[in-house]
Amino acid sequence: MSGMGPYTSVLPSSRVTCATPASSSARHSSPSQDSASDWLGWDGEDGPVTTVPSVLSSRHVQLMRVLAPLRARMRHHARQSHDSLAEARSCLPTLAAPRTRPRVLDVSEPQGLHELGEGIDWPDADPVAAVRDRLTRPLDKEAARRAAQLGHLADLAEWVAGVRTTTDGPGFARIRLVVVGTTATDAVTDLAADAGIGIRVEAALPEGSAAAVAAGAAWADEEIDSGTDLFVVAVPGRSVESAIAISVLTNTEPSKVLARGIAATDPEAWMADVVAVRDARLRCLPSREDPDALLAGIGSSALAAAAGLYIRAAARRTPALIDGPAAAAAALVAYESHPRAVRWWRAADLGPDPSHDITLTRLGQTPVLGIGSGLGDGLAGLLAVPVLHAAARLAAP
Repeated sequence: MSGMGPYTSVLPSSRVTCATPASSSARHSSPSQDSASDWLGWDGEDGPVTTVPSVLSSRHVQLMRVLAPLRARMRHHARQSHDSLAEARSCLPTLAAPRTRPRVLDVSEPQGLHELGEGIDWPDADPVAAVRDRLTRPLDKEAARRAAQLGHLADLAEWVAGVRTTTDGPGFARIRLVVVGTTATDAVTDLAADAGIGIRVEAALPEGSAAAVAAGAAWADEEIDSGTDLFVVAVPGRSVESAIAISVLTNTEPSKVLARGIAATDPEAWMADVVAVRDARLRCLPSREDPDALLAGIGSSALAAAAGLYIRAAARRTPALIDGPAAAAAALVAYESHPRAVRWWRAADLGPDPSHDITLTRLGQTPVLGIGSGLGDGLAGLLAVPVLHAAARLAAP
């Protein structure tokens, strides 16, 4: 040891540590320029290093004395906050169970998609959780092996469990195919008859997008009131109109939403469609955030009616299948109005049309089938129904 004025230095080899003496009470409040010895040391030729005060230093003791009452007050306030939160939770009312079918709105006057879809809620979570728990936590090894090989069917079982509103049997009791804008083909009519599925053909559509949206919502209300618990929506054709909606809502170039190669057998017709989509896209871009104005700008009563049907079915907790690119475009417009509605829909298939893939990706949809049908005439939707029935049986307790 050696004396250095008011300080005392200790020299362990080449390291020097300076400490403020206990008598220097005037410098115990905080490390300053005059009292930094508790915080600075010297390490040989490396220069000053920052150190924490030792447990035995008077500064550490003083800091602990200051912090102790602060910690006590913090614990007291935390207990008070916890008690207040518990008291507030005890006063919350018990929420009633959601209604399976909301009341029917008056759609005699044209209404927008937002008004028609007001009150859309998620599908029931408890049945979905029960099916997922049963499929992911089997009781034995054989059941575990089987559950691991279900693939997409397990996802469909969860979806069916959440969207079904009837308890009569494991499947859907009354399925309705709605063909919008044209008549049903013979193949679709025969297949629907074999499957016991009714067809509603709406070839004559009202003029104007607002009236068409209201008409589609009225179809949904009428069918649901009659007991329909699953829709299959088909909008055959309408490639240019659907391409306009998809191009605007997904910000995709017109040339990328129209089929090319073998699907575009006439290059001149394809280029004319690209020009038409481009011009309409420029005209409709300002309406990108307003689905009703977008439908008015596109001018397709078929897309507007299908969008009204999709949004109204979701509002009344009734699932619907998306068949084809045009139906997918109508669902995309409805989705922009109420994104929550997408949980009530399922894509029947994915065709070769690039706009179909773009739309289903935007909607987060994995198709039920994988046959590559892009006709959009209802055929893929009808073929997807037996798969949904199998998923419903899998979801049954």
